[in-house]
Amino acid sequence: TADGEKHWADAVILATPAFVTSDLVSPFAPELSQALAGIRYVSTATVTLAYRQPEVGNPLQGVGMIVPRRENRRISACTMTSTKFSPRAPEGHVLLRCFVGGPGREEQVERSDEEIIADARAELAALMGIRAEPVLARVYRFIKGNAQYDVGHLDRVAQMHAMSGETPGLYLTGSAFEGIGLPDCIHQGQQAAERVISFLNNPRGTLPRQATG
Repeated sequence: TADGEKHWADAVILATPAFVTSDLVSPFAPELSQALAGIRYVSTATVTLAYRQPEVGNPLQGVGMIVPRRENRRISACTMTSTKFSPRAPEGHVLLRCFVGGPGREEQVERSDEEIIADARAELAALMGIRAEPVLARVYRFIKGNAQYDVGHLDRVAQMHAMSGETPGLYLTGSAFEGIGLPDCIHQGQQAAERVISFLNNPRGTLPRQATG
């Protein structure tokens, strides 16, 4: 633990980011540690903006948009949060969430909150005609929060699962492996739990370490 306390377990599921898992396993699985360290992560941020609905001047049809990289804009996407999830904003208001940063744009995340908010507002004005003053503006940063699936990723993941199998009772899961979305992570977590139950019932294990779908 953080204070140096030790806990013994028959099985452990590591659902930490790959770079954290890499540090955790390095004392006893150096090759696995090196493979995990090879998974790239990028930083992103979201900008949440709330407006009075009459001042928006846009019908907000749909649930969001993705901005192509070739447009060279300062946001990569915008979710119409209050349209997608109606309880997210009180009556008479709308809630939008803009995305910044990501691959090749990580420097945007390092800017001040004021600069990021100003950029998002400028892009919404240009793309959606929204020029009103927001009643709420918040920036949320996710430093090294998004794993990148480079070419050959699944082959490397299969190798990592095989390497983790050399340490009985060790199981890997999380967004670094077979899907970054919440449904993907929930599914992977359930599969990891099933594999642990199988291992505990039969230490030799009966389920594969790699998810099969």
